[in-house]
Amino acid sequence: MRLEKPPESKRTKEDRQENLLKYLLESGQDENLLLALQLLSNQEVLTHFLTHFLLLSVLGSHKVNQQAQILVKEHVSQNIQDAFYGQDPEKIAKNSSEKLTRKILENIAEIPEIDQKVLGNLTFRLTQKGASFCLKYKTNTIDEILKELLTDDYLDLSNLNLEALPTEIEVFKNIKTLDISGNAFTEVPSEIKSLSSLQNLFYIGTPLSKDSVSFLISIFPHIFANKHYRRASQLYNREQYKVALKEINNALSLNPNNHHFWNAKGIIMKRLGMPDQAIVSFKKALSAGQYEISKKSDFFQQGKFIVKETWNKTPKKSTNMKAEKNLNESNNWQSSLLLQKANAFHRLGEYEEAFKVYQKIVPHYYQVAPFWYQLSTTLYYLKKERGFILTLKQAITLDKSFLERAKKDFGIHHHPEFKNLFSV
Repeated sequence: MRLEKPPESKRTKEDRQENLLKYLLESGQDENLLLALQLLSNQEVLTHFLTHFLLLSVLGSHKVNQQAQILVKEHVSQNIQDAFYGQDPEKIAKNSSEKLTRKILENIAEIPEIDQKVLGNLTFRLTQKGASFCLKYKTNTIDEILKELLTDDYLDLSNLNLEALPTEIEVFKNIKTLDISGNAFTEVPSEIKSLSSLQNLFYIGTPLSKDSVSFLISIFPHIFANKHYRRASQLYNREQYKVALKEINNALSLNPNNHHFWNAKGIIMKRLGMPDQAIVSFKKALSAGQYEISKKSDFFQQGKFIVKETWNKTPKKSTNMKAEKNLNESNNWQSSLLLQKANAFHRLGEYEEAFKVYQKIVPHYYQVAPFWYQLSTTLYYLKKERGFILTLKQAITLDKSFLERAKKDFGIHHHPEFKNLFSV
């Protein structure tokens, strides 16, 4: 016996239509919005869509605005229109701050006929503003709101004027960057410990208490160590060596096994005229260098130290940048580590050891002029004249400015081929 499908009740059909209209109106996509507004213009308008019409009349595209304004005039009372438009909601679409957006939305939410959840969610969907309103009044689940602020592995909660950091942040275990700048809270929840992949944390303008900062340092020491390291690099490049030393010491107090930090300290100490302490730091850099490096991005900052110190009077800024690029983009991080070891041996005066390591990484730095110049300098001190001339030629071939540099560094060398370099 064949069973007949029971007829759909009128209420069920209406509910299905309402859900479809709601989906179209809250999608944020023009084609869906226009379709929904067209459908509603041909039937009785339900009161719980009034918030949609009002928002779309000021925040939608030009076509959506026009269609929504028609429905507002036909179905929304003049009192509600006056109350809504009296809050200047169009300012939200005109580059208003998050703080102003929240204030406008809070004022609009006081209108009895306004649906608070629709107000927050649709504003956020259409303008990417109002996240703080949505979080404060929980217009959606907190983790869903936060997902809208996530771009790849970057969670941006900046300038939301939040009074508390949501505990639901623990859901985002794989983010690498968290920006909580420009907020009003002073404490952070313990759930932030769950962000095990975090590499960058920004909180400029957020008045975190000393206890909160100490807590963050305790769970993310590598982040704060790298901040001190970057400051040290900047100060070094400004020739503020004493302050740079303080910053690199702060970095080492948080991460004493980082060979980049020890190498940087050695360079700074050398600049400060403390060769003995510099040698100690370079030796520790060699020892700490045995630890596995897991972040290639560190090489860019390290490259700034290596290039500026190893090739002291850099002949040309473009050459410096080229060397940094090679250090940063090397497919094999081990070659970068070996380069640092070779440079450290060179600084220690252990030229035989430096030469052995340089030989291993020639293929990785074949097109880098400063590498060849540094290698030629090592061979010069080893009195390997033939090798010295060949490597110096390669450096000059790649970058002619090293010719003038060689005149200053090596003076009048007795080797005839060396003299020939300057007669070309």
